[in-house]
Amino acid sequence: MELLRKADLRTLPPSEQVEYLEDAALSSFDFLASYQQSNGLIPASLGRFDDEHFNGTAWSRDLAEVAMLGVDHYLTRYLPQIALRAETLSLNVMRGTLNLYGRGEAWERLKTRPYLQENGYYTIEDETAAPVKWYLDGSIVTEWGHHQPDAIARVIKVAFLMIKSGLPLLDETTTESRPMGEVLQALVGYQSNLRLGYHQCRAMWEHGKGETAISTIYKYTDSSIEAFKGWSIIEQDSRKRGYNLTTSRSEIAKGVYDALAYGRRKAPHDFTDPYCHPEPEDAAQLTVVSETNPPLHERERVVQQTSKLERHHGLIRFEGDPWKKGKGEAPWFLPLLYMIQQKSIIAMEYLAKNSRATAKTYLDGALIDINKAEKIISAVGYPPELHYQQDDGEEKANNNDLVWIRTLLVRSYPTTIGAIDTLQRAA
Repeated sequence: MELLRKADLRTLPPSEQVEYLEDAALSSFDFLASYQQSNGLIPASLGRFDDEHFNGTAWSRDLAEVAMLGVDHYLTRYLPQIALRAETLSLNVMRGTLNLYGRGEAWERLKTRPYLQENGYYTIEDETAAPVKWYLDGSIVTEWGHHQPDAIARVIKVAFLMIKSGLPLLDETTTESRPMGEVLQALVGYQSNLRLGYHQCRAMWEHGKGETAISTIYKYTDSSIEAFKGWSIIEQDSRKRGYNLTTSRSEIAKGVYDALAYGRRKAPHDFTDPYCHPEPEDAAQLTVVSETNPPLHERERVVQQTSKLERHHGLIRFEGDPWKKGKGEAPWFLPLLYMIQQKSIIAMEYLAKNSRATAKTYLDGALIDINKAEKIISAVGYPPELHYQQDDGEEKANNNDLVWIRTLLVRSYPTTIGAIDTLQRAA
């Protein structure tokens, strides 16, 4: 089906809505798969003309998001024609990612432990932190000293989800003949001892050095708990493949305890504070609810709160957030895709409660956001990173064709197909 240009997706019959979304998701998946390297990596971007550091590199967090395709149950249920291919792509991506950490300098950095500063916060030096940015040949981007503990957490969470689902992630070794399970347990050990405190890029939006954000604490604890639940598999794998475990369940549990204690010191006593950074409304909340699967009331609260950030070309990250190279606000494309996903899931959850009218409202909201997303792609020619205001006040895309972001198109559209399907069956 020809990509949506002027039509409102809400005006199409349900069968045509589903057909359109299937075609759009398949097109995005094919594009994503076409850029996978022989070592499993997928570039973050095809390049941003005003910022060369995007060219020829991959981010650990982005790679983990791509690997999620292999364990996304909405994709499996509503787009089975993609699901099997997604499993293969995901395995190659995650094996490629673990291979990065299982060799040379990156392997040595996983042994880094934080130290206590005079200001009372624990931290690690930039040059010894676990890498999160790589050249496509697998070497470390050494001038990138960002710690980004949320990126490490996402790799760990997705890896354990893959293992739990039965994907044979641990059946191969790295290029240095190190078992994948040994690398994964070293990553868990690094995270368990990280002592969330004072880190460079301590949150999703890569804020500078400072206190770890609440959103990162949620992601850290969530991934650590996933590792804790699946640790018996690593123990069995270590006996099978003959490597020593340097991390224990108690170490993981202590890391979670310390992180939660740190979070309690930062959050209000009643825990009504969102998964925020410095501001109460922050689009990063959408990534947290996507990754942690909270109850309906929490998911709905986050959608309602972050809807205040919606603009013509996406969502701003938080109030008063100008992109560094522009003037005024800078709407980002990424949160719009998470919004589509969450509105669709909420619609399905309300249908399960027989609240058809509320479900229809959320589904219509998701379809409106899809219209917006597709028209942005049509106008720019690709899914952009963001738009920013120029001197004349016009908003312009920042010439950054994100490859990996198509993962979220592939993952969000099946949730909308699910909502359409569930609504039709409830009629």
